[in-house]
Amino acid sequence: MIENPLDIVKRLDVKQNVTIRIIDEPTGKVVQEHVGHNSATNSLLTGIAHYLMGDGVFNQGGDILSAWVPQYISLGTMGLVSQDADEDYLPIGIGTTPLAPSGATATEQELNTVLRYTEYVNQTPGFGADGYSDNINNDREWFGLGLPYSDKPAKVEQYFGDAGSDTYTLSSPVLDKAASNIVSIIVYPDGVINQDMHDTSINRVGISASNYSLDASGTKVTITDGTSYSGRIAIQYKVESSEAVNCELIKTSTLRSKITYRNIIPEVQAEIPNTLDVIYSAFISTGALKEYRGDNDYVYITEAGLWSRSYYDTSGDNGLLAGYRILPTDDEIYDVRLEQSFVGDGVTTTFELDEDVNEILSVTVSGEQVIAYDLIDNNIVFSEAPEASAPIVVTYTTTSTEYTWKDMTKEENRQKVQQSILRIGKNQVAQVIWKLQLGGLQQLNGLRYIYPSQYPEEVWNIWSSH
Repeated sequence: MIENPLDIVKRLDVKQNVTIRIIDEPTGKVVQEHVGHNSATNSLLTGIAHYLMGDGVFNQGGDILSAWVPQYISLGTMGLVSQDADEDYLPIGIGTTPLAPSGATATEQELNTVLRYTEYVNQTPGFGADGYSDNINNDREWFGLGLPYSDKPAKVEQYFGDAGSDTYTLSSPVLDKAASNIVSIIVYPDGVINQDMHDTSINRVGISASNYSLDASGTKVTITDGTSYSGRIAIQYKVESSEAVNCELIKTSTLRSKITYRNIIPEVQAEIPNTLDVIYSAFISTGALKEYRGDNDYVYITEAGLWSRSYYDTSGDNGLLAGYRILPTDDEIYDVRLEQSFVGDGVTTTFELDEDVNEILSVTVSGEQVIAYDLIDNNIVFSEAPEASAPIVVTYTTTSTEYTWKDMTKEENRQKVQQSILRIGKNQVAQVIWKLQLGGLQQLNGLRYIYPSQYPEEVWNIWSSH
């Protein structure tokens, strides 16, 4: 028997307010479950903030309230470039950059993997998916889970070959057989491919659209600038695809799933004093999911959305109340760790770290852990100077944007990302359960840090003074 959502929510604390379960329909058995956190309260309180600012009053009825009342739940696949699985049935198409080819070197394969997983993790501003970044929002102007499946952008693939030839044969025809659907042609003289375009340490040469042509079949690209290139060449282009990748799993015939369970836990029983816990739950049926499996007997999902509208809309008021990204928790996956070494001289007590410090993890002198030090403006300051020739090692995390937000160079971190993504099989349904904590003005005040342009400082100062 499928467990009551209210019983599930009672086991969730403040750090875990979203549950996504994959249930085997014939037996009712839960085969996969992901529990995580989303600051959905902030998104929903945006609606209350409108009323507090005088945008409307509660007795104005459905047209005002409907935009802020959760009615629907949907699933998405943003952050997947393919629905392919490895031998352990885990997703391999993670990221927005295509997979490196089988002929790539071990170094190239590793660099490609690190980049793709970093892209996936960095697609949300708050670890655990506290909404979406307006800078990395699936190339959309407004928050959401991406374009609906029926309108999703054509899949972008990359073909890799050894530079030195004039003509390169692509594995699939370019979309509409149009040269304008070739995204880029980049030569890597040092042989390193598939790297972050912001990484200036990678040597690359871009070939402009005026220096290549596409034949009538849409499969042969010819470089026409007369230059003899060496190293690797990467041709990125668009093709048609039926895979459910980088999109929201809805279309005209299958809209978002109606919330079928809702409940309120009164203040005297709520987890936090002076709040109401509100619970929403919906099932996404086997019939609704069938359309997105393509040639597979499964579909991977990476996100869920809580909506006031059943249909897709490109406007700012698009109905999204909260968006949840499937990721491991902060406790399961680690920040980038930097290690910096110094040598004592018996006199110096202050040692400067190269990057802005987020947290000091350890300080050792001659291999022994040291706790008698201060951190002042990125400087480690000892109360007594370490002895001459004593090795000093400082391990810390950094806030510098030059480093990945979570450390995807660690294979164990990548495995945890893989394992967290949910796979829905043929006879399985998805159940999404969302718990929201609705509180007072103190909680509401946090919105001004998330939406400063919408809620000016002076407005919040007036509220906080009363």
